[in-house]
Amino acid sequence: MKRLKRLTTFVLAVIITFALSVNVFAATVADGDYAIGCTMEGGTHGRTITSATLHVSGGNMTADIQIDSVNYTWMSVAGVTFNNDNPGGYSTFNGIPVSALDTPIAVSAETVAMSEPHVIDYTLTFASSSLPAGVITEDAAPVETETTTVQEETTVEETTTAAQSFTIKGEIKEDGDKMTIVSANGKTYVIEKGKLFEVADNGDLVELTDNLENVNVFDSNNNKLSLENGKFVNKNASDSDDKILTTTSDKGDSKSAAPVIIAIIIIAAAVVVCLVVVFIRKKNKATNDNNQTAETNDNSDNNDAE
Repeated sequence: MKRLKRLTTFVLAVIITFALSVNVFAATVADGDYAIGCTMEGGTHGRTITSATLHVSGGNMTADIQIDSVNYTWMSVAGVTFNNDNPGGYSTFNGIPVSALDTPIAVSAETVAMSEPHVIDYTLTFASSSLPAGVITEDAAPVETETTTVQEETTVEETTTAAQSFTIKGEIKEDGDKMTIVSANGKTYVIEKGKLFEVADNGDLVELTDNLENVNVFDSNNNKLSLENGKFVNKNASDSDDKILTTTSDKGDSKSAAPVIIAIIIIAAAVVVCLVVVFIRKKNKATNDNNQTAETNDNSDNNDAE
């Protein structure tokens, strides 16, 4: 029995070692922007993707999609929430991450088509067969394995991890070399010292990656930030190409000041009205007093005449 157990352990170790030594082939799409076919499944009513554009940069893939419905307000993909960029028209979501082609990607979307908002789970599948010929190549990527030793009662462990990409969208705040991003779904991320962290519920920072090349950052207006010298900068900023986007907005300040100005005008108008009313009352009272005095004098003259 003991000899059979050793033989079984040895066979399993050989099988695992052989499997880990095989090269893994993955499809790679050349950098560029491509129209791509996309299907959406889930929910009680079938939905159709009217158009989809695939953006590829440095191996990272994102997509812009449009759904044949005006009722979707936001979509959550890989923990990141994207708002509808086409209110009043077909629901449009730009810059959503695409982890793989020809593979269903789990998403959630809020619809207001019913009496109250509902969040429904869907899957999106992007078809590689719809891409132009020649943009997809098959790359052989050897998987690194640790040296394994078969022991009497042990099994082999693999230590392979694939590089993961992250796409984050939300309101951005800058504090020196620290960038904080608050996404629409309430999650908070921190980029500091060349690393991406997620803020846990207890306030601790959980490191997600130390390679910012694998991170895509979008501001709340869906502008993609560029990585330069270890920092994400907003190329669309009007005052400086090197300025990191913050949440400060002159337009927002003017909007927040408008109610105060209106309140001051209303109060001032009310004070003026009150003063006018008091003045008119005093004037009327003075007129009445003068009339009474005149009547009294007339009565006195009449009495004297009698």
